[in-house]
Amino acid sequence: MVYSTDECSRYTSDGTVDVYRQPALKQSTGNWRACVFILGAEFSECLCFFAVSKNLVTYLTTVLHESNVDAARNVSTWVGSCFITPVVGAFLADSYWGRYSTIAIFLSVYIFGMLIMTSSTALPWLLPRFSDESSGVHRAAVYLGLYLVALGTGGIKPCATALGADQFDVADPAERVAKGSFFNWYYFSINIGSLLSATLLVWVQDNIGWTVGLAIPTVLIGFGLSVFVAGGKIYRYKPLGVGGSPLTRVFQVVVAAARNCRLELPDDASALHEHGGAEHTSQFRFFDKAAIVMPSTEKKGPWRLCAVSQVEELKMLLRMSPVWASTLVFFAVTAQMSSTMIELGMAMDNRVGTCVVPPASLSTFDIVSVLVWVPIYDAVLVPLARRVTDQDRGFTQLQRIGVGLALSSTARPDTKNNDRYFHNLYTARPDIYSDNKSTSEVVRWWPEIEQEEEDDVGGEVERYAERRQRSTGPGGKSTPLK
Repeated sequence: MVYSTDECSRYTSDGTVDVYRQPALKQSTGNWRACVFILGAEFSECLCFFAVSKNLVTYLTTVLHESNVDAARNVSTWVGSCFITPVVGAFLADSYWGRYSTIAIFLSVYIFGMLIMTSSTALPWLLPRFSDESSGVHRAAVYLGLYLVALGTGGIKPCATALGADQFDVADPAERVAKGSFFNWYYFSINIGSLLSATLLVWVQDNIGWTVGLAIPTVLIGFGLSVFVAGGKIYRYKPLGVGGSPLTRVFQVVVAAARNCRLELPDDASALHEHGGAEHTSQFRFFDKAAIVMPSTEKKGPWRLCAVSQVEELKMLLRMSPVWASTLVFFAVTAQMSSTMIELGMAMDNRVGTCVVPPASLSTFDIVSVLVWVPIYDAVLVPLARRVTDQDRGFTQLQRIGVGLALSSTARPDTKNNDRYFHNLYTARPDIYSDNKSTSEVVRWWPEIEQEEEDDVGGEVERYAERRQRSTGPGGKSTPLK
């Protein structure tokens, strides 16, 4: 079908289609009207996820009676699995199901895991006989539910931002700017969910009970699935790529280059297979061997001969690896906020006047800072930066990552001084940690100050930029780039 110029302006130019697999109309699909449903589902998922993760170490130590070391290790392992399973979700989304179906299916798994966890706190035959021990069946049910939740997150984390990005046509200047704002508000919705979890739901879990504290997020994640499915008719969909999953395409280049490792590269890069598909670069030339055309390989499959564009996708990932590496230490430190920091809070006197602050609520200082800075960044800093940089987003992604890491590093000397202070205090007065009156005046605020300086402004900028890059990364990306 051939469209006139006026008709073309009515349709998206990025190849997206509507629910009926027809070219997507700008007026009736995508943009903010569709993103509202995606943000609503993401908000519900984050509310549920943080309702579990924020207070999980408390549950493991007080209900399952695990030691502090075992509980911290198990929490870190579970959180790590939540960020590994997106590899599976991204592969299925790119190769077989598409982003919409992947999110819907994995959300269903997520709900099933939450139902098991909630049931493990309510069904009498799963509960231990005595309050100071846990049964094997109870532990098995809890960890089964936890890892089903981890599997469920695998279809949401890599696909939600990508599906949101699909709702904007970058060829349209107005939609291109709106796409940049979407990621700001996407992260904003995450932190709203985190804030409510770290305050209201944590309070419910500590004061009313775990059954109610887990049943509420279970209902909310079910509501989130309903909201997400309700927007199905107005979403814009990216058809599955011809080359399948970017992960598969990356491995094809590696295998093809290894098979052709003894071949000599041609002096003229234009002699490589399908050279015109992408601009050829001179870095990592070994992988160019995957695109060497030989009579014996002309009719071979993609595991023997790859296009230059496919090789350049792998090179792009390799060039971005220093960016990933630069965030490893940052996230190794912030991972302690969901385990060791809460265990420290459990050993403190958390009274503020007549109120008792739950240990898991100490993270609210980080969340509140993010909620304050994201709107300021989007409404004030970005417009000012546009005047200087002439860029739609104000700052480049690398600039935001660099600024975030620099700001977060300013907390390291303060953290070291705090550790030295408490070490000297304990050396001078070994009984201080058994004296609630003494610790209430000294220890109560230090973890909050450390977390605020270490994770608030720097963490907001860095994590926002890192999430932004994962959502807007170019083609041929693996899951961490989505």
